[in-house]
Amino acid sequence: MKRLNGNSNAVFRVKIKDGLHPQITENRLLLYRRYEQDIIDKQIEQAIFKAMSDLNLGPKMFFQNDKFRIEEFFEGRPITLWEMRNPMIFGNFAGKICDFNFNS
Repeated sequence: MKRLNGNSNAVFRVKIKDGLHPQITENRLLLYRRYEQDIIDKQIEQAIFKAMSDLNLGPKMFFQNDKFRIEEFFEGRPITLWEMRNPMIFGNFAGKICDFNFNS
């Protein structure tokens, strides 16, 4: 279990140890999000997250209740300043965001 940065929640990357739950062959790296702040309406945020998960437009949600959520973990990194200023990368990124928001 490793604590990650979170704005309004405690967020942890959790790895299911080898040998535990051998029936789980995929998604052995999870994100455990514990709600700590009431900055936003939790019910609306949970409904949006569930809908996005159900439509495969975001991380898969495995479980959620009023205190925490367990979701799929994606390895990643922030884009670099060079990548932000590279016209080819920026154009590709802008196209993906436009498609996501305006194309079915």
